[in-house]
Amino acid sequence: MLIRLLLVIGIAILLLFIFGMVLYVRNMFLWENVLKGEIKRLGQGKTRCNSPKAQALNLIETKCIQLLKGRANGKALLDNIPDDIRSVAALFHPSAPKPELRVTPSHIFSCLERSLDRLDRIRFRPGFSELSKVSVGEIKQLYQCYRDFVSPGPSGRPTYSQLIRLVKKIHLLLYVRYLLVDLYLFLGQLAISVYGEDASYLMDEKKIDLEQTLRELSRIKAASENTLPPELMSIRNNLVGMPGILTCEPGVKTWKQAVTQAATRISSKHFPESATPLTEAKIGPLITQIHVFLGRLGKGEDYPLAGKIFKIRLETLFQAKSITDTLIPPQVRRIVMNTQKTYGWLKWPLNLYMFASKGIFWKIAVDLGWFAGRKAILVLIFGKSFDKAVHELEALYMLSSGRPPVKSLVAYTPDRR
Repeated sequence: MLIRLLLVIGIAILLLFIFGMVLYVRNMFLWENVLKGEIKRLGQGKTRCNSPKAQALNLIETKCIQLLKGRANGKALLDNIPDDIRSVAALFHPSAPKPELRVTPSHIFSCLERSLDRLDRIRFRPGFSELSKVSVGEIKQLYQCYRDFVSPGPSGRPTYSQLIRLVKKIHLLLYVRYLLVDLYLFLGQLAISVYGEDASYLMDEKKIDLEQTLRELSRIKAASENTLPPELMSIRNNLVGMPGILTCEPGVKTWKQAVTQAATRISSKHFPESATPLTEAKIGPLITQIHVFLGRLGKGEDYPLAGKIFKIRLETLFQAKSITDTLIPPQVRRIVMNTQKTYGWLKWPLNLYMFASKGIFWKIAVDLGWFAGRKAILVLIFGKSFDKAVHELEALYMLSSGRPPVKSLVAYTPDRR
């Protein structure tokens, strides 16, 4: 009788173990199968597309397969995304010296808004709920432990306790790989939408009425810039403030540096005891706040997407000749500075242009107008996007620390220990 009872208990434990293992690997196979299906559809789409789009789809498909099968380093793949975006742009604009700039801000925002459903689906992948509770730092530690086990470095092989932890959580590294494939699919398809759609939306910029464009810019409602804490405001001023912007325009690289500096300040505030506060961000809140940030950006809040201003190509904004390249009298420089201080960024270009066109500097009025207009548009794009990024970074680290997000960045200061 006792033997039968022990046998029944043993079978029950075995069945529970098998059931647990099935649940353990189920989400891994489900997420992988979903990705295989999406990659397969990319391959099928190549036969129904024109040559540039088919080549772009092939590029994305190849990179995703390499990552999904473990043939590519995930971090290296993400680091190379800017180069891959340039490669996609070059397929559609092969004769352009900088094809990634052959697009307008308005079109980018529009494509972003239409692509958010694809990003949103990531949060509902099988297994993502478990991954969402893990921080970036934990993933980095697991990956380092895995690398030390596969090819021991100077520190030697992992300890017994580290190996036990690795065995228990090795599936999280697979989830991270699947997440990277999902993100690459999102960015790749977004790039094709941005550069591969009909370019009829591009204006003939030779026909742009400068005065009308500057008047449109001056009518944009200026938002208050004093909602950020002083330490973040100084970072913003270094990005888009006077007088530096007159000689050094903001770009994607400087914007990323500014956002990284802001993230360092914000994460240190919420995780004062952490040696690496940036990595305390949890995967779930990270993906959620990226979605919110891109959604706010794509909806064009604070941007006149229907007007002409944001239908000017990026190459015009970034590559047009700067008036600082010409010899400008000191009195003109003083006028440039004084009109900006008097009228603010959005009304500055029009007033500077009107002042110059009616005075002794009428010969350079158009150059001054374009100079100030381009600066103001760049300030609007990079300044507003920096503000939105800071807002979502605050929410990200607050959620990662277990606190509910608050509306004001100034009103809340976590306890410092």
